[in-house]
Amino acid sequence: MECTREAKGSSIFSVSYRDGYTLDAKKVSLHTLTTSYLLNALLTLLGLRREADISLTLLFFLSLALLTKEWRGGPALFVSGSLVGFVMEYLGLAYGIPFGSYEYLKFKGATVLGVPIPIIISWGVYLYTSYIAASNFQAKRYMVTPLLMVILDMAIDPVMVDLGVWRWEIHGPWFGIPIENFIGWFFTSCLALLLYRFAAGGHDLQPLGIAGMLPYLSSFLPIIAVSSSRSLPAALISFLLASLTTLIVTMYGIRSGKIKAKLS
Repeated sequence: MECTREAKGSSIFSVSYRDGYTLDAKKVSLHTLTTSYLLNALLTLLGLRREADISLTLLFFLSLALLTKEWRGGPALFVSGSLVGFVMEYLGLAYGIPFGSYEYLKFKGATVLGVPIPIIISWGVYLYTSYIAASNFQAKRYMVTPLLMVILDMAIDPVMVDLGVWRWEIHGPWFGIPIENFIGWFFTSCLALLLYRFAAGGHDLQPLGIAGMLPYLSSFLPIIAVSSSRSLPAALISFLLASLTTLIVTMYGIRSGKIKAKLS
């Protein structure tokens, strides 16, 4: 079956077949990213943790590649998130700034200057996913994205501490996590977005509609899948807060005309 690629201005990149069927790379990218989190959660529940992490990594980069045709700044956002996340993690481990004092108990053999490589990659992945969810809000996306990152970490941190991945020297009010940590997440996300704006050179992401929020909500599922009875309440509350936040933002966007009812 022969196919041809079509590019209409700055709109979607698609593959059109002779029978008239058009494969929308933007939709495929979003579905792939959502699937990466769903599959990771499923494999984790089946006890296949290594396979879960490998599948998530491969599908994430496939999703990134599919969307790069339309959004050339996508790789810059991932790199910005990982780079700034690494620097802030290094400062946090060495000086307790900006997250507070903590230490990693796992990943000892896979680090860069003491920062675990999986953590560095996760910063880029989560910032990318959160930015996609906030894509409908133009300039406001630079405030919505850090907020979504903080809500996500409200699930991540209690679960990871409970699993013994890292520990805090001082306990805080959110299931043992200090408030300073969440301020640090917001600050780090803002810095990463500033770097992204400089690096992307104007190649920003166009609004993705409601479908852009699905990968973000799905990103909570792997966290819930590894949580115990002690950390599950934090993960569920954070997921409900994220769902409520995206619902309110979506309804506001639809009513104001900033979000289309379905992905175009």
